[in-house]
Amino acid sequence: MTSLPSVEAPTTKLKLLMLITAAVAGIVLLADFFDASLLSKEENIELNMTVNINVNTTPIFKSKVKPDFFVVIIIPSLPNHVSERAMIRETWMNISTWPDLDHVDEYYKRVKVMFIFGQVEKDNALLEYTSQFLQELDTHDDMYISEGLIEDRTVLKYKVLWGMLRSHDLYNFDYLIKTDDDIMVNLPLLLTTLARAKRDMLYTGSCNMLYGGFKGFPKWRYCSGGGYVLSYDLVTEVLHLPPSVHRVQFRPEDGYTGWLVYNVNKKTNVTVRPANWRGALHLGQGANQDCGPFKSWFYHKMMTPDQMKHTWGLARMNFTRSDACNLEDY
Repeated sequence: MTSLPSVEAPTTKLKLLMLITAAVAGIVLLADFFDASLLSKEENIELNMTVNINVNTTPIFKSKVKPDFFVVIIIPSLPNHVSERAMIRETWMNISTWPDLDHVDEYYKRVKVMFIFGQVEKDNALLEYTSQFLQELDTHDDMYISEGLIEDRTVLKYKVLWGMLRSHDLYNFDYLIKTDDDIMVNLPLLLTTLARAKRDMLYTGSCNMLYGGFKGFPKWRYCSGGGYVLSYDLVTEVLHLPPSVHRVQFRPEDGYTGWLVYNVNKKTNVTVRPANWRGALHLGQGANQDCGPFKSWFYHKMMTPDQMKHTWGLARMNFTRSDACNLEDY
């Protein structure tokens, strides 16, 4: 594999070289793992996609020296969500804007955000990325493209699995966090709580959901996809699960992550924190909805950029329940 001189802030030319290297080294066909004749039409659509998540072979790109981070946050995004990413960078992702972190040890403020993208296809032809997206890619060091993974609702779970692999190859970290580009993250509370948490075999968030119980699958508990946390050693175990566990024909990304943890838990004791353990809070979705106070990690709303900025402003002031419930005004 070609040796690449830098991981952080590469040039556009170098980024494209990294993407090509990743594609050559990591792409596998899902058809190698399934009998297509047994699958539904939608499942065959997914099966025909090329997804570079061959986690049991050579890493797609291995940094010679891995930077150390307390948390790595993976955010699946779409190329056209430029405004959403810009607002995240301006607000909760920007550690310097949080006054509650002034006295926190510098190590716990080492955060790496990874926006994860696939390629865009129309009428069976790959589309070129827009000039706006390419300019953003050239400007920021937080964008990662999974070559060969075609953007589609059926492959979100593979974007997350690819993000686990990519982050594990490139960085040392204590925790991996998955959230979405329309979620406001309470970064001070998240970091300070995790700083006091156990570092081994931890899976947490809002974990009161059940999935499974169909087509011979068992039932398992999982954490809401708006935001959940896995410890580094748990990510390692997930990546070493066999392909028959990684490739399953159901859609929900958060249920899929729960499935992976369930399979790790067959041989290792994984701690799944109880529901609402400083996990997710759903904002402004009904008159009886508990919209605060400032005590949860992830604020669910499917927020517009303006709503995210408003919520972040309130969070910096330890907002009240009534403030949060007025999000519909923004």
